[in-house]
Amino acid sequence: GGTASYAITDEGKLLRRGFADVERRLSLTYGQYLPVFVDKRWRKVEQHWSIAAGIDSDGKLWAWRDLDFFNGEMGPQATRVQVQVALVPMSSSSQWKDFCVGHGNINAIDAQGVWWRSETKDKMDFNGSALQATASSPRAATVELVKVPASANFEKVYCRDNADHVIALDGQHKMWGYGSNKHGELGNGDDDPYKQTTAIDATAAAQLNQQSWIDVAIGSGFTVAI
Repeated sequence: GGTASYAITDEGKLLRRGFADVERRLSLTYGQYLPVFVDKRWRKVEQHWSIAAGIDSDGKLWAWRDLDFFNGEMGPQATRVQVQVALVPMSSSSQWKDFCVGHGNINAIDAQGVWWRSETKDKMDFNGSALQATASSPRAATVELVKVPASANFEKVYCRDNADHVIALDGQHKMWGYGSNKHGELGNGDDDPYKQTTAIDATAAAQLNQQSWIDVAIGSGFTVAI
């Protein structure tokens, strides 16, 4: 992601390496992966634009503000202090299959195959602007998920921090999506290079083609799929 990378061990423990730790050399142990949220075990974590989310081993979905987790100064007496980072539960469902973080939003698929996306709320700036933490208000995410209307049960969802579109695969391996189609990235056959192709609003996700798919990756202005 934009401020850190994460790793999940075989035991499900979550490790974080902040880029600021490397660039600013905030401590004598800069550049190492350090454990975070040690009371949980994790299945998947993503981070983009200082927004992070993860599914734990119980299938619960969490979000948090991923700014600098650690403060400190490089020197003989360097200290390292972890900033309080609050996990915020996504309460629309107790179990989740998949999620992605991209372009300032969280998209997620619950255990029933319903597709959800985040809406901006009080503390989370989805443009990635840093919010100042205080003792009473830690660096937290306040986020609400709303349904993405679509007549299918979904399995996987794909988004990315620099992409203006989102793709999902349903249980029948059909491709659905919403967002920008400026470059034909939705793959719905609208490929006329001489006109502005039609975007699909998040409130109207649509099946994009008749092919069957097993995996997808997206980037800025394009989609690739198997």
